[in-house]
Parts: sequence; structure tokens; C-alpha cells
Amino acid sequence: MTEETGHAKAVTDDAEVQIGEGHRKLRNDLQVIDQHNADEAIRETALKMVEKYLGGQEYDIQRLTAEIQVQVGFITTAYIEIGRKLLIIKEVEGHGNFTKWLEANFPLSAQQARKFMKVALRLESDPKLQALAKGGITKALCLLDLPEDDLEEFKEEGTIYGTPLEDWQLKSAKELAADLAKEKKNRDKIIAEETKGLKAENAALVKQCKDLQKFAPVDDATPEWALSQVTELTKATLVVVSLAQQFLNDERLNCDMVTRNKIDGNINLARNTLDKFYREWIDAFNPEI
Repeated sequence: MTEETGHAKAVTDDAEVQIGEGHRKLRNDLQVIDQHNADEAIRETALKMVEKYLGGQEYDIQRLTAEIQVQVGFITTAYIEIGRKLLIIKEVEGHGNFTKWLEANFPLSAQQARKFMKVALRLESDPKLQALAKGGITKALCLLDLPEDDLEEFKEEGTIYGTPLEDWQLKSAKELAADLAKEKKNRDKIIAEETKGLKAENAALVKQCKDLQKFAPVDDATPEWALSQVTELTKATLVVVSLAQQFLNDERLNCDMVTRNKIDGNINLARNTLDKFYREWIDAFNPEI
């Protein structure tokens, strides 16, 4: 093959590639057009099918969205008003007559009526919890049954266990109940641990108070009693000195400068207090020294 022939073949091959790419693009464009036409045809058919539901109005997704949001609000809160009316009838008619009235007139079960009344009564006693009822009766019961501390968190912060109410209401009723139970269990565990710590601190304080009571003044003080008090103080002082010496002689403890400075401060305080008392003692009983 001559150089001229090879060049011609290369040009031909390049042209074929370009033609092939053009054909593929054309096919893709035709598919897009066909799909668009198909989508438009489906939409037109759907619009004709729903005309009977539009009440003579044109299809308008913004208008329908606004109407749905309003009507959903009616659905999620209507049971509260039903609960209020049931409470009124029960109050006037009395329990026995109310039960008979329910059987004859209420289209739902007596159990459902009690749920409606429970939510309505709870919201009547605390209107700040009204937002908890927007997710429907089942979710409302889960949320309103939370401990008072958790409800206080919602009233003050707008959250439940640190999570916004909107996030809780996006869950299904089953998920909501399970997740609330899990959070409550975790919170109770934390409280139990904190309570355990507080009990330990309280026990230590009680012991400290009992130890201090050994040195408390008494009405019928005697020289013997004073001697016993001083003896106890001496023992306590010896214990403190022993601990301080252990701290100074143990390199593992002595390297902690912060703790060492605190111990230093306590020793100085004790020393100054004893020095002051000793001077008062000398002045009182040995003024010649």
C-alpha cells in the first residue's frame, strides 16, 4: 500500500467513525423525543382520568398541595375535638349512661373513645403540649405518656431527648414507641449511675459528719471529755502526717505537682491553725512562758 493510499484509508476510517457517532447521537435523541412524547401522552391520559375528581377546576399541584396540608391538619386534630365532646357527654350523663350512649351512638370502639378522651384531657390540663398531638392519636399517646421531666424538656427546648419533635413525628408509630423506650432506658441508666455516685458521696459525708461529731462541744463537758477529744485529734493528726510522709517518700505520688500543692496548702492550714491554738493555750494556762 502506497503512502497516498494509506492516507486515504485513514481519512475514510475517520469519516466512518464520525458517521457512526452521529448515528448513535441521532438514535439517542430520537429515544429522548419518543420518551418525552410518551410521558406527555401518559400525562394527558391521566389528566382526563382525574377530571371527575377536580370538581370542574383545572389541575394545579400548588393548590392541591395547600388543600392537602390543611385537610391533613383537620385529620390529625379532629380526634382531640371528638375527645372533648365525649368528655362533656360523660360529665353530664354519668359513667353508666355514657357507656350505653357509646354503644348506641359512637361509631368506633369504646377503647378508641377512651384514647380520644385521654389525649383531650391531657391537652386541656397543659395546652403547651398541643404540638405533640399533631402526629395522630397513637403517636400522641406515646409522647404524652412520657415522664414529666421529658415533657418539661419539650416545653422549654422544643426537643425530646435532645431531638426535635418534627424528627420524632416522621417516624411510624411503631418506630416512635420503640425509639422512645430505648431513649428512656438509656436516660434511666444514666440517672441510676448518677444516683449511685450521689449515694456514695452522701455516705462519705455522713461518715464525715459522724467523725466530726466526736469533736463537737457538749453541754456537760468535763476535763476527761476534753482529754478524749484531744486524744482523737492527736490520732487524726498522726494519720495526716503519716499520709503526707508516704506522699513525700513515694516517687509515684510525689511527681503529681498539682496534688502535692494541694496537700501542701492543707498542711500549712493545719499548722497555722494549731500554732494559733497553741499560742492561745499558752496565754491562758502558761502566761509566764
